[in-house]
This record gives sequence, structure tokens and C-alpha cells, in this order.
Amino acid sequence: MAEATTHDGETIQVEVHGSGPTVLLPVDPQPVEGERAEEMRKWGMDPALGRTFIEGLSDAFQVVVFDYQGHVMNHPKPGTLTPDNVARDLLAVADAAGPSGSPTTGTRGWRSAGSSSPSAPTASPRWSWAGSRRTRGRTRRCSR
Repeated sequence: MAEATTHDGETIQVEVHGSGPTVLLPVDPQPVEGERAEEMRKWGMDPALGRTFIEGLSDAFQVVVFDYQGHVMNHPKPGTLTPDNVARDLLAVADAAGPSGSPTTGTRGWRSAGSSSPSAPTASPRWSWAGSRRTRGRTRRCSR
């Protein structure tokens, strides 16, 4: 398991599964269990959503999984959670995952890093954003 350092100096665990083009997936890879899982099922939610994504995508993609929402909730610093810093965090995760393939950033309810702010970083030592071109909903394609 790899680690990435986020904009605030905290570390986030990064899991890498499969091979092929890289997909950055900001979901919790650990299924929810017990009463909380039962409550989620009552509302039509999958308590193992992260694991389901990993299993469904890892045969065709290198899936880079990191619990960004859990990380932000466990290390709250709302004054620093800007589009620029979210972009930096995603780039740090991509760098920690290694140089396999070109990443596709999948998002859940928030814009892809680099798309919501004109001042967002446009390059890192390893990755550069391909621009604001949309490909399939909320997905952005990146290039090296």
C-alpha cells in the first residue's frame, strides 16, 4: 500500500489494483458492516460500493483507490479545501500510485480537479491535465 501526502501535510493511504489505463477512484475500499450497513441497504445504498468498483474495474484498469472523503472528514481543515488544493491532492495520489498508464479521474459529486478554478495547477512533475475537455460526464482524461 502506498501513501500520498496531501496539501495539508497529512498522509492518505493509496491502494492500487489491476493493470491497464489508470483510474483514480476516491472511494472507501473497506465495506461498511453491521447496523450501519443494514441502514444503508434500507436506503438502497451499497455498503461495499468501493469494493464493488474495485472488483468491477480492476480486470481492465489499474484502479487507484483512496478514501478522500474519509480523509477530509478525519483531518478537517475547511479553510484549506480549495479547488487548487484538491487538485494538488489528486496529483499527489497519482504520483504515489506510480507511472503506469495515464490517469482518468473519476469523481463523485464534485468537479474534476483542475476544472473548477482557472488558477488550478496545470502540471506536476509527472502528470499534466489535458484541459477542460469533457469525456463521459464528470470524467477528465489526463496525459503525461
